[in-house]
Amino acid sequence: MKKQNDRLTEGLQKTGERLYQRLFRRVLPVKPQLRRMLQLSGGGTEEAHYGKKIAGALTVLLAGGLLVFLSGVGLSREEVFTRMTRAEYGGATARETLQAQTAAGETLGEYDVTVEARRYTAAEAEGLYEEAFAALPEIIRGENASLDAVTGNLVLPEQLPDYPFRIDWTSSDSRRLRTDGTVLNRDLPAEGVALTLTAGLSYDRDRRTQSFALRILPPVVSSEEALRIRLEQALQEAQEDSVHAESFDLPGRVAGEDIVWTRAEEDKRPVLLLLTVIAAVLMFFAPDRSLQKRMKQREEALRTAYPAFVSRLALYLGAGMTLRAAFLKMAAAEEKGTQLKTELTLMAGWLNNGVPEREAFERFGNRVGLTAYTKLTALLTQNLEKGTALIPLIRAEAAAQTAARLDAAKVRGEQTATRLMLPMMLMLAVVMVLIMVPAFLSF
Repeated sequence: MKKQNDRLTEGLQKTGERLYQRLFRRVLPVKPQLRRMLQLSGGGTEEAHYGKKIAGALTVLLAGGLLVFLSGVGLSREEVFTRMTRAEYGGATARETLQAQTAAGETLGEYDVTVEARRYTAAEAEGLYEEAFAALPEIIRGENASLDAVTGNLVLPEQLPDYPFRIDWTSSDSRRLRTDGTVLNRDLPAEGVALTLTAGLSYDRDRRTQSFALRILPPVVSSEEALRIRLEQALQEAQEDSVHAESFDLPGRVAGEDIVWTRAEEDKRPVLLLLTVIAAVLMFFAPDRSLQKRMKQREEALRTAYPAFVSRLALYLGAGMTLRAAFLKMAAAEEKGTQLKTELTLMAGWLNNGVPEREAFERFGNRVGLTAYTKLTALLTQNLEKGTALIPLIRAEAAAQTAARLDAAKVRGEQTATRLMLPMMLMLAVVMVLIMVPAFLSF
């Protein structure tokens, strides 16, 4: 099977290459960029590339044509219907679109046919009603011992499994029993209360009802829960009996138990613990952010000082100083407290301690780490090695940096003007309101 697939793929590939050579070469010219990509990636010749593309298209066309042909064959063999089968009892309704023809083959049109599920006969439905009503008491009692001693919620379904009925429920006392089965029995006396629950079962257009006698009893609770319920009742009574008084007494003894009242304080420990963890995480990463900020400030300071630095270097070299003397002079003259002062002081220390000038310049460029300084130190080391003309290069660099500084200042000025547009527009709006409102009010 694999060999057959390989032969088919190879045959399609060759067919695609032939089609490209004979028909598509002029329509699909090879661009230089594509030819370079094929060469670099080892993708073969342009004929192989386009042959593969055409072979893929042919494969899709052949597969699609085969599917179209098979679909036509299926249509030519129309299934003749003489009977429609319904779903079983309680099943879903089906819909079919059928075409009607005469015996001579004349088409009369298409018709939508609805196929409903089977329906029970009256006798069958009557038997199902009896079975359902017999099964309901066991279903609705839920976890209660019986319908004569209901202490928890009931189970009131809207449908029963294996039965076609829709069920609706009616309670004779909705204050004690809701139609969803919820039982409200917290304040009942020990003997409970009797009520009636009615189930209405509907099928098709028929409806039958049956009532069930219930007795709702107080909930079965622990001694602690019972004390809590009694306490709630006592507290509610104390509030209701003193609505016109300035104050009321809290229950001091309930069900033989002395009650002590204190103000409920909110436990803030989880919040404090969370805040502590967050603060610890922030403090853990704070030094990193501070270091990044300092490094950014250092780079910005060195970048800002570079135009003046290279201009002074050009000036000193033009005055006849050597590179060593020029750097020592700039280190001594640079303003204290600046980043450039720190770097030049280190440079001067290396030179005074016998470090060769070439190594000192390389250390200086690597330590500063900015492209402009690295480029400058490369010029200096090149001058030391080859003796190139340094002063014209330094002067050209100084002129370029001066122009760049002016351009940067212009850009910052434009950005500042742009930022001021919104405040100016807001101020204009305020001025317009101050002028227009009195004008309108004067009319």
